[in-house]
Amino acid sequence: GAAGDVPGDAWLLVTVSEAGGQTAAQLADARIAEIGQGFEVARTEMTIDGQQAIVVDGLPGQDSNRLVFIASNDRLYRLDFEPWFPQDGASSLEKLYQAVVDSIRFLPTSAAVSAAEKECPAETGTLKLLVSIADGYCLLYPDGLGLLPPRLIVINPNPMPGEVLGEAWLDVV
Repeated sequence: GAAGDVPGDAWLLVTVSEAGGQTAAQLADARIAEIGQGFEVARTEMTIDGQQAIVVDGLPGQDSNRLVFIASNDRLYRLDFEPWFPQDGASSLEKLYQAVVDSIRFLPTSAAVSAAEKECPAETGTLKLLVSIADGYCLLYPDGLGLLPPRLIVINPNPMPGEVLGEAWLDVV
């Protein structure tokens, strides 16, 4: 998009809300059902930090996207990777996706601060740690990305003022 309408070329938005006792599959299926018929939606299941995760590709939106639904500690974690144009793992957004799904940890709702030190993965020479005690998770993201606390990781930040932040970003809501 043009300067002022997107953070960059690609981004990850993490939204945390109440799961209401529903599973990741129930929440993902409800989102898929909202769009109705006529779309080529791909739904796959995986495990992230020991939790069921549902990966959904092809939902209509402003940009091509990959959504990941995870329910943990009665919270829904929805990771929106946009725009999703896979390049056999070579794109900056695919590398961010892989780092996040490999490293995200869900912290117990009680004693999250003390749990963070034990549960969160350690930073490496190429990966930096993001911890959200309030939302009960931590994850690693590739070094060199811009971090706009408390919820945004940006690939190639856009130096222009406005809503365009960079080539890609992680927005943790």
